[in-house]
Amino acid sequence: MRAKSREQMRWDRSAGRQWLVVLVLLLGSLGARQAGALGTAFTYQGQLQQSGALANGPCDFRFRLYTAASGGSQVGSTNTLSSVTVTDGLFTVPLDFGAAAFEGSDRWLEIAVACPSGSYTTLSPREQITATPYALFANSVAPGAVGTSQLAGDSVDSTKIANGSISAADIDNTSVQQRVTGTCVGGAAMSAINANGTVSCASAAGDITGVSAGTGLSGGGSSGDVTLNVAVPLVLSGSATGGIVKGTTSAGGPSGIGVQGESTAANGIGVQGVAHSGTAAYGVWGDSDTGFGTVGTSLNGTGAWGDSVNGTGVMGTCTNGTGVYGEAGYTGMYGVHGVTYASGDAGPPYPAGLRGDAPASIGVNGTGFYGVWGEDTSNSSGGIGVYGQSYNGIGAWGVSYVGIGAAGTSGGDGQIGVYGESFGADGIGVKGFGYSGINAHGIHGESPNGTGVYGNSTNGTAVYGYSSNGSGVGGWSDRAGGSAVWGHATGDNAYGVNGYAGGSGGLGVKGYASNGTGVTGSTPVGSSSIKVGVSGESTGSNGTGVKGVANTGSNAWGVFGQSTSGYAGWFSGNVHVTGSLSKNAGSFKIDHPLDPANKYLSHSFVESPDMKNVYDGTIALDDAGEATVELPAYFQALNRDFRYQLTCIGGFAPVYIADEIHDNRFRIAGGTPGLKVSWQVTGIRQDDYAKAHPILVEEDKPAEEKGSYLTPIEHGQPAALSVEQAVKNTEVVAP
Repeated sequence: MRAKSREQMRWDRSAGRQWLVVLVLLLGSLGARQAGALGTAFTYQGQLQQSGALANGPCDFRFRLYTAASGGSQVGSTNTLSSVTVTDGLFTVPLDFGAAAFEGSDRWLEIAVACPSGSYTTLSPREQITATPYALFANSVAPGAVGTSQLAGDSVDSTKIANGSISAADIDNTSVQQRVTGTCVGGAAMSAINANGTVSCASAAGDITGVSAGTGLSGGGSSGDVTLNVAVPLVLSGSATGGIVKGTTSAGGPSGIGVQGESTAANGIGVQGVAHSGTAAYGVWGDSDTGFGTVGTSLNGTGAWGDSVNGTGVMGTCTNGTGVYGEAGYTGMYGVHGVTYASGDAGPPYPAGLRGDAPASIGVNGTGFYGVWGEDTSNSSGGIGVYGQSYNGIGAWGVSYVGIGAAGTSGGDGQIGVYGESFGADGIGVKGFGYSGINAHGIHGESPNGTGVYGNSTNGTAVYGYSSNGSGVGGWSDRAGGSAVWGHATGDNAYGVNGYAGGSGGLGVKGYASNGTGVTGSTPVGSSSIKVGVSGESTGSNGTGVKGVANTGSNAWGVFGQSTSGYAGWFSGNVHVTGSLSKNAGSFKIDHPLDPANKYLSHSFVESPDMKNVYDGTIALDDAGEATVELPAYFQALNRDFRYQLTCIGGFAPVYIADEIHDNRFRIAGGTPGLKVSWQVTGIRQDDYAKAHPILVEEDKPAEEKGSYLTPIEHGQPAALSVEQAVKNTEVVAP
């Protein structure tokens, strides 16, 4: 089928040629027609006249599809056909603008021609595309023409289906389950759902008439919903030789627990064992051939507790491991804790809360924050927290790899926390080793109301501590005015406290204060000789004489110096500061060049709100009255925001910066040959440190420093309003 549409389209140019085309549009498939859908290509035919004569020969055509008669948007691709045969003005071409080109909206065809080949001439006006019988046929669907293979996935939904258009006869009940409408009467149960929506029912046989609670259970009932509960407390009795309650697990490691008891109440007990009769009866018995007989672990209490009125609180026996092992996860807790209430006034053998006997080994071995902890609270004469006795060896031995080897506390007046006695030649009453870590202590003394460790010697060392890689002597006192370590020596060249550390990282003497001064030293007033309160000296290679470290808080000070009449700090030698240096004022001070023996000369620093660097020099201009100043190779890497100053020497000329700084140089011009020019350049630092730590020119004081002054006296305020007093509670002295 074809629909003709004739239109004269002229093109007038300087050559005077005129084109006339009579167009015939053939819409249809280029292939054989079938009842099904056609392709997207169609045939286009027309008659071409040139200056009133029918065109002949090969011509080039270009076809474009638009949404409007003029302007508009192009639809689909451009169809270009070369060397189309034109005979007596007639030509036929296939066109294809794609499947989306014709979706029901109006379309116009634009034609351009070149006869022979060359520049295209666009014919005007555009030709509107109208419908053809095949296009009308495509507006409907032939019966049976659309099957599942012609539908795109998810293209048909509920909005595309009219209500009531699908009946039960249209549904394949072998693939789609119909709505279930059947029910079962009381006492019957649904046994099957049929394809048509009906159900099959069957009789429900058997009834539960009641639930009874057995041993260790409570609850139950004979009707309705019933509940069984485990009785609390759960009491089981019997005479089974394998144990009334037994738990077995195949899991290894700490998570494999056969029987576990847990108490979340304060002072509660996870597992308790009581034995009433017989000297060999045990409340809790732990036995192991190669591991731990009993393990007690506590995060905030006691791992294992033993209590005995007249026997052994905790006893463990092991053939190849540990008889009793205790572990506590927090400072001040006890892995194993033994208490005895019997009086020890009668002398040895003393009653023991925890006792260990070993004929050729170690009676009691403790490892942890406290290897062995002994406490005496009886207030009776002679009470001892831990007692060690040796006739030719070591009375008490404590070993710790990261904590305290041995610690003793006594609560009675005049009592002894740790007491050691040795009767043999060169024996040691108490000896402590701390092997690893700067906080390991060979002997640790602690006193809430007195002296942590006291040593007194008439002809030797009052307290001596040695550590290969820790603290020789460590002391702790929490009382105001108390002494963590106090030593007194009256002989010449004697030491009240002498500390020596021979290993790498060791400390001869270390002081720690939770709310005071770790180490303090003082000298008497009125002596003509030089006195030093605290002296630090290092004779080793690259050693440090005095070191101060404070890493917590914005007002932490590694080293603090204060003087009422001289210098808070004096350094004889080079000083390096890694970080920022702030001050109230600054200057250099030297022996006066004109009178160095009797006078000083001081100059103030040059200040700026920026991190500014200054560079200057002089240079002579060349024959052209110009000069290039070379700056250091690092200049532009270090600086930014340059400023310039030029001054003529010995004459005047309008000198100026001809070329600003680039490639670490700048050029001066405008002068006369040989004229000397003084120049100055400044720049602001842009290195990584300066970027990370810019100077805050103005800032609010922190809350704890507001109302205080760096220099209160100069502001007419009392010295007590100093920053030091506010943040350190340090007595302030007037400068």
